[in-house]
Amino acid sequence: MPNKLLMSGVFFTLLASLTGCEQKNTTVSEQHTASANASLPNSEPAAEVVKTWPEEDDSKTGTPVLGFKLGDSTYQSVTRNLSGWDDLGINGYSQGKMITTNGNGYGVDHLKKVTYIFAPDESLQAVLMQIDNRDKMGNESFKKFKSYIEQRGYKRISNQEPFVGNQYAEYVTPNGDNIEISAPHLSFDLNIDYQTAAFIKSFNTMQQQQKTAQTNAEAAQF
Repeated sequence: MPNKLLMSGVFFTLLASLTGCEQKNTTVSEQHTASANASLPNSEPAAEVVKTWPEEDDSKTGTPVLGFKLGDSTYQSVTRNLSGWDDLGINGYSQGKMITTNGNGYGVDHLKKVTYIFAPDESLQAVLMQIDNRDKMGNESFKKFKSYIEQRGYKRISNQEPFVGNQYAEYVTPNGDNIEISAPHLSFDLNIDYQTAAFIKSFNTMQQQQKTAQTNAEAAQF
């Protein structure tokens, strides 16, 4: 009889020990599961960031031309709006990309070609337009495009309109950008150039350097 009581006591002691271990292991397992769930990243999708192009950003106040903005528009924002273009390599004055396209799709009469010049950071530095100008007697084309520019209220700093001869006008925008419209005598082209102040400065500096180098080279021959 004592042996049976002893065996029963051992059995209940062992059973209690196993039950305690099982509860402890279950608690540890639950803690690990809770910890793992807490470390999982939020499964909710991140909000989509909508890109605002410079042409659509009212805080960008670059001089407008052909739907773009000088100094604000970029190579990417310009080319995304073009149906096609030709790569002209690197511009010697801006040291940035240069591309050209035909005049189709701009809504400008007789526009033949448009050249876009960018800075190394791909910001738009110049837009050069070439327009077919065959009305040489009345100078109507020159007057028409000049009036479009002047309605913007830009400051005119030069104006030449002889009945016969070269026609030329130059403007400065509030941003300091430069606009030139020219119709050379006996030419069938009318040119309208929009250029940033930075591009004009670089152009003038390099032109002067080239002129000086040419003069020095010429003088060395005597």
